[in-house]
Amino acid sequence: MAEDGWDSTILTPGPDPLTALRHAIGHEEDEDSVTAALSRWAGAARRLLVIDQAEEVFTQCRDEAQRDRFLSALEHLAIRDDTDPVAVVLAVRADFYAACLDHPVLEYALKHRSYLLGPMRLDELAEAVTRPAEMLGCELEPGLEELVITELCGIGHAEQRHAYDPGALPLLSHVMTAAWERRSGRRLTIEGYRAAGGVVGSVAATAERAWTGLTEFQQAAAKQMLFGLITVGRDSRDTRRRVSREELTRRVIEAADAALDALVRTRLITMDAETAYLTHEIVLDAWPRLRTWLDEDRVGSLERQRLHIDAVDWAAGTGSLAAVSRRTVGIRRRTRGGRFAGSRRGRIPVCLAGCPASTTAECDGGAGGAGVVVRRRGGAGGAGAVGEQYQCAPTR
Repeated sequence: MAEDGWDSTILTPGPDPLTALRHAIGHEEDEDSVTAALSRWAGAARRLLVIDQAEEVFTQCRDEAQRDRFLSALEHLAIRDDTDPVAVVLAVRADFYAACLDHPVLEYALKHRSYLLGPMRLDELAEAVTRPAEMLGCELEPGLEELVITELCGIGHAEQRHAYDPGALPLLSHVMTAAWERRSGRRLTIEGYRAAGGVVGSVAATAERAWTGLTEFQQAAAKQMLFGLITVGRDSRDTRRRVSREELTRRVIEAADAALDALVRTRLITMDAETAYLTHEIVLDAWPRLRTWLDEDRVGSLERQRLHIDAVDWAAGTGSLAAVSRRTVGIRRRTRGGRFAGSRRGRIPVCLAGCPASTTAECDGGAGGAGVVVRRRGGAGGAGAVGEQYQCAPTR
């Protein structure tokens, strides 16, 4: 759009979107003058304002009043009647559509002015590899573009080099960032790409950076969430599994939300409108820390998976509470100190996805021995914080 005389400005909201907006337009005064400053800024040229990662308005900004003022300022900018045109574009993840619909400004935009981006074609993938470097006056060494695309197409399509798995697309940012960091002058080289380990190596490095950026409590939440996104195989490969965001974060809400946001920003986890999942199964092998966790706790992971299945069957009326009790107590007895990875106070929670009522099974060990408590919270109509409580003392 620069060729057509548009002046483009890109910002990400972060925890303080009004400050980010003031910085973007070069206005450092108090918040009360943001709207007036935007009007002056808009009148100086043909403006395009892009709000990238607009979901940060919900994930990082905890001040609802500031969030509303930020969105209202964007609305004011977008509906100006002046002769100088202004375009305001928000890029938002699909899993935040519901949050957007709760705000009148964003609701109207989603219903009447939204554009859904689908998977890229191969020619578009090639442009995504080369164009960012070209925009900075750099170039790719001959053969690097083909090498990157071949590796991406080989993920999930070992026999189809003419196609690529859209799920592998977020990995492109990892590998091209790694190649950029190892460039020679103004050229991205094959040597630099290989020094970064290609897609696998760059994913591992990015994962570790995301991990070390979390607090200790957030790391505990992240580890628990990552295990929840994996189906551990006994005699087969470990695979991804898809779960709802509610199931993923309900036990330690604040820390889990912060950890999940960090893992999504670094594209290790992908969110859609309802669920979360690992960006690609290559993450299972590419990240040594995650692979070590899986290998160290494989038996425990298999037991927890079976417990989850037993509990879902019970909640659906096709299984027995006794099976849940036996499985839970068995896990607790095999877990040193009455704990398992991610648990607190000796309890083993089992979050049940897809149950009509929110159901949790817990193993509670006291001075008198082990017990199992299975709670159903609320019902189909949502009445009551705690509906029924069942307790089963296991057979010794």
